[in-house]
Amino acid sequence: MRLSINNNRYSGSFSSESMEHFIFFPLRNPYRHYPRESLLLCLGAAFSAVLVVCFLLFVHDAVVRLPLIIISCFAVAIFAVLSVACAFVGWVNYDICQKSLNEMVDGGYIARWAYEDAEWQRFVSIEWGPKGNEHTANLRLFLKTTIFAPAFAAVASACLALGLWVHEVSIPFYHIGYWFLLFCAFFVLCRCLTYLWDRSNIQKYYRWGKEAVGETILSQHGVYFRRFFSSSESGICGMERIEEARIAPLPNSSSMSVIELDIRCLWRHKTVRIPLPAKINGKDLVWFLQSVRA
Repeated sequence: MRLSINNNRYSGSFSSESMEHFIFFPLRNPYRHYPRESLLLCLGAAFSAVLVVCFLLFVHDAVVRLPLIIISCFAVAIFAVLSVACAFVGWVNYDICQKSLNEMVDGGYIARWAYEDAEWQRFVSIEWGPKGNEHTANLRLFLKTTIFAPAFAAVASACLALGLWVHEVSIPFYHIGYWFLLFCAFFVLCRCLTYLWDRSNIQKYYRWGKEAVGETILSQHGVYFRRFFSSSESGICGMERIEEARIAPLPNSSSMSVIELDIRCLWRHKTVRIPLPAKINGKDLVWFLQSVRA
């Protein structure tokens, strides 16, 4: 168990083992992938636009063509908005995050600890394992949102039928049923794709986590949660402050706890959960974090 409280910069009575207060390994910026993700979303928008052109040129049945064009235009708008948002968030946060990482590397952190191999592997299995908390939460979210597919399809079909009625275009009633099924299938397909994407990320964390041991670094302006000897890491950097710290049990585990940090990050509040090693007195650590957070 390795733990370091940087008493060179922060005062407190929380005891720790002596450890070098400077970090020599690279801390990768979590926002460095955002330009690539923005480009992928741009390609999705372009592909959807190509589908719109293909439907206009090669599908001649208006009853079939109209909902397909609407769905494709909807996809173009979604991909375009997400691409711009991703690029903006990456551009705004990259420099702020890099400053926080540089501060950590220079020793400007509050606390830093690494995990023992056994407790790290236990956390990885509970959190990212095949039946872990993340998989369960992801499946629960998928089921909760997918039940809204009929409502989304009904609203979209009604709006389409109303638009045709306003323009005095008469259609058989069964066409509305066809549109309802098509919109419902589109919504379910989108949810399935996002569910599989999140599932693959959780499986990636599990695979990498089984091969390495993790470390946590806390500063007043960032939380860096790292898996050793891998290209995977996650962090919240550029935050304004830690507003509250508390100890909470790790779901589905009676032997491990987590530190829950309520932080203010730019314009939003966020809760970060970090596994707590067994050899650290959680109450003393929370007291220490509360004493230096201001």
